[in-house]
Amino acid sequence: MATDLASAVGWQTSASAIQIAMDRINLEHLIDGIDINFIYVFDDCSESKAAGLASKLIMDANVSAIIGPTCNAVFTVCLPEAGDVKRRFMLAAYDLAMTTEEYVYLFAGPKSTAYEQTSSSKEVVPIWVDWSENPDGRDEEAKLAFMRTMVIVATPVQGEQYATFKKDVIDRMRLPPFNCIEECKDKQYREAAEYADQLHDTVYLYAILLNKTIEEQGIEQIANGSNIVTRGTGIEFSGMSGTVRMNGIGYRLPNMNLANLDSNATQRTIAFMDIDVTNVDWTFAIKDERQVWDAYGGQTPKTRPRCGYSGNSCPVNFFVDYIYIVIIVAIIIFLCCMAAVIAAYLVIKAKRNEELRMDDQWMVPTAMLHSIAKGKRESHHSSRSLQSTSTNTTGTTGVSSKSAFYPETEFQGYYVYLNEPVLARKYQVRVPIFKKDRAELRMLRSIEHDNVNRFIGLSIDGPIYMSFWKYCSRGSIKRGLGSAEIARRLQISSSTVRNVVAAIKKRGDASEKRIIRNDGLSLNRMASQLGIARSTVQSIVKNDLKLKSYKLRRGQYLSDKSKAMRLEKCRKLLQHFQVRRVSDVIWTDEKIFTIEPLPNRQNQRQLLSKDDSMSPKRRLAHNRLFPKSVMVWAGITATGKTPLVFIERNVKINSEVYQKIVLMDNLLPWVTQHFAGGPFILQQNWAPSHGSRSTLAVLEAHFPGFLDKNLWPASSPDLNPMDFSVWGMLEGKIAGKVFATVDDLKAALEVAWASIDDGYLRRTVNSVKKRLRACVKARGSNFEILL
Repeated sequence: MATDLASAVGWQTSASAIQIAMDRINLEHLIDGIDINFIYVFDDCSESKAAGLASKLIMDANVSAIIGPTCNAVFTVCLPEAGDVKRRFMLAAYDLAMTTEEYVYLFAGPKSTAYEQTSSSKEVVPIWVDWSENPDGRDEEAKLAFMRTMVIVATPVQGEQYATFKKDVIDRMRLPPFNCIEECKDKQYREAAEYADQLHDTVYLYAILLNKTIEEQGIEQIANGSNIVTRGTGIEFSGMSGTVRMNGIGYRLPNMNLANLDSNATQRTIAFMDIDVTNVDWTFAIKDERQVWDAYGGQTPKTRPRCGYSGNSCPVNFFVDYIYIVIIVAIIIFLCCMAAVIAAYLVIKAKRNEELRMDDQWMVPTAMLHSIAKGKRESHHSSRSLQSTSTNTTGTTGVSSKSAFYPETEFQGYYVYLNEPVLARKYQVRVPIFKKDRAELRMLRSIEHDNVNRFIGLSIDGPIYMSFWKYCSRGSIKRGLGSAEIARRLQISSSTVRNVVAAIKKRGDASEKRIIRNDGLSLNRMASQLGIARSTVQSIVKNDLKLKSYKLRRGQYLSDKSKAMRLEKCRKLLQHFQVRRVSDVIWTDEKIFTIEPLPNRQNQRQLLSKDDSMSPKRRLAHNRLFPKSVMVWAGITATGKTPLVFIERNVKINSEVYQKIVLMDNLLPWVTQHFAGGPFILQQNWAPSHGSRSTLAVLEAHFPGFLDKNLWPASSPDLNPMDFSVWGMLEGKIAGKVFATVDDLKAALEVAWASIDDGYLRRTVNSVKKRLRACVKARGSNFEILL
């Protein structure tokens, strides 16, 4: 027999089925006293040679029956009998996206195992499992592909019995009279041939026919082939290919099953088929059509695909088929929008100009202010006296010589504006003035009343903000109350004066209450709102209220359900780390870095002279809307750190990318070298690509003992050292630097990563237990304020 036809003929994987059939014949005493000799000839899959050999067997060897030919004509997609061919066929369909809900594949074959196969260890395993010495790791994808198939098989589906038969066929080929040892040692001869079961049933059927012919007609009729065929009427037995039923003209009446996989990849029978020569009797095992197609989401695949078999019958796409109309309409809409935008711009600009004109009423230019000498009594030209006593004037009214301007302080001063003395209130903090504030200033400037001290304006173009009010020569209420002669001059009792002083103190208590009410503001903002010095606010907070200022801290938002979950899992982790060591954990995470890091406005400074403060030398932090970036994966332990893994911006981290680039290409070699066979625990977040079935299979195979979802709490960056420490330190090392390219950014990250020492890693990892206890103490809530 030609070597290249061995797998097609299947002699090495089926011939011993005759011996198994003869054992059954002898056990049942069907043809006792009759010896049967078997002659093997090989036709090399040639029909002409097969015909010649058949004639030679009849004429020269005087055979009574011929089983053959060994090869049949191919009439559809024909797959070799090797166990992994169907799997490779379905994986190819999966890779071509031909296993969607529009596809159904129908397999037909004589085997009764349907979705099962026998491995090299003689165990029955699903057909999608790769049991070779070097599995490809695509069992999950193969299973999904086989869920788009149906199988027509002989009944009943026998499972273990059929597997035992197949094992016996292979084992007997190595024994006499076959002695197929060297020729049968290749992998392709480890599984019984497709038609081994039918060869067994054919030999057994022939023995039954001989037995029946001898009983009814005598031994002389056993060489009459046409007569023997008619003896098959009513014969029925359980063979290795299922139930064998024969009719009176030599045809087998098969009983077949139609089977498929449900949504859990479990094999089940859909229908039974009893077949005679002309008719098929269907019996449905599952009546509900939605259950038949539950692997398709309960939807029956359409006979005709959505876009037809040629792909040219898709529904009309308006934007594609009427592209010119769409473009014209879009241009018209664009022009209308542009006209509306221009009109809106002109209206807003006109309104803005009007607001600027009105703002000029309250804006006081610094250049128009003239300072009054400190402590001097001066006379200024004015339309009227600023003191109630009589004034000495010549020509125009002036300020009385008794008018006193007290020394300028940090918070107030005296100026002349438009020939009028004014009182200036100074503000040490420059705050932005918004639209609402400007409207309020315009309204305040318009107030004119005899009992209201008139607001003059606000100066914002100087080194500090100053508000200006009409100067009152009599001074403030506080100054008047401080005078020893106030009671005598006003002809009131001293108790009344004390009551007024108490009222002023009460106003101070109100300031304290206002400070407590606005405890979220800075001290500078409080001083600005209360109209007092920052040092005064600081003294009230520290000495009177006995309070301390704390910075606002950020924390992960946690619902009540999340807090309960965190509390439970933190307790489990503490128990887990009583048995295992925290130092054995590989803490991993991913983070995106951009070539334009955000500036730190508080700590990033530049030293310049006053003349250069507004020059081009002053650096600006330019930030694009979407700067170039790179995703970085890394991990640490108490004794070392993994290499940085860079994943480009246009690469989507799905299960395949995560398994190959991160786990297999980088993490597994590092773990093998770093731990040298010792114990380790992998920690990761549970993103979709990290928790898929295929990823879990890789983790079980190469990273056993990883922290699964039952141990690691979600929404817990404060428990992962990569989140609460390492990434921040890495950002700090490259802070303030702008990189021209992503490669420059990668190089800087590599340098910063290499500078991390083992002492830092040990301290960071060892703090995890402390954080777990703090999480338990905080009942699962944010706990960093307890550290």
